[in-house]
Amino acid sequence: MPKLPHADLRASLQRVRATFDFPRAGVAPAICAPPAAPVPAPRPAEPSSTESSIPESRASGQPPLTRSRKIAVSEDERHVGFEGMTAASRVNPGATLHGDYMGQRHTATVLASGQIRYQEKVYPSLSAAGRAVKLHVRGRNTPESTLSTDGWDFWRTTDPVCGDEVSLKTLRRRMVHAQRDL
Repeated sequence: MPKLPHADLRASLQRVRATFDFPRAGVAPAICAPPAAPVPAPRPAEPSSTESSIPESRASGQPPLTRSRKIAVSEDERHVGFEGMTAASRVNPGATLHGDYMGQRHTATVLASGQIRYQEKVYPSLSAAGRAVKLHVRGRNTPESTLSTDGWDFWRTTDPVCGDEVSLKTLRRRMVHAQRDL
C-alpha cells in the first residue's frame, strides 16, 4: 500500500461525504427517501510504487477531476416541472435555494412567478440561475461546456415534509414517489 503524505490524506478525507438514511418517526419512507440506487462494487486499487503516480490535481491539493455518478431521471419525474413543485407546495414562493460552487455557497430566492432571483437579477429557470453563479465565480471567459448547469441538481433547499436539505432533483423524485404511493 502506498504511503500518502498527510496533506493528501487530509484533503481526501475532507472530500468524503457520508449520507445516512434513517427513517423518521411519523413520515412515510417513500416520501423522504427515494428508492435506493444500486451501489457499484468498488474497483480494486491499482498498484502504485512512487508518489509521482499521484495525479497532479491531488498532488497540488486540488480535488480530483472526476464526476459523481448520476441517478437517471424517470419519465414521471421529467413530467414534473418547477411549476408543479410550487403547485404541490414542495417549493414555495420566497423559499431560499442554496448552491455550492467551487467552495462558495450562493443563495437564490424563488419568486411567485416561478422565476429565480440571484444577486438581484431574475432568471427564468433553475439552470439559468446556476449558470449565473458559475459566471459570477469563474468570469466571462469561461467555456460554455463549464457553464452548462443542471439546475435541478445544482440548487438545494429544505424539504418541507422531511426537514432535510436536498437537491431539487431529489425533492422532485420524493414528490413523484409520494404521489405514486397515494
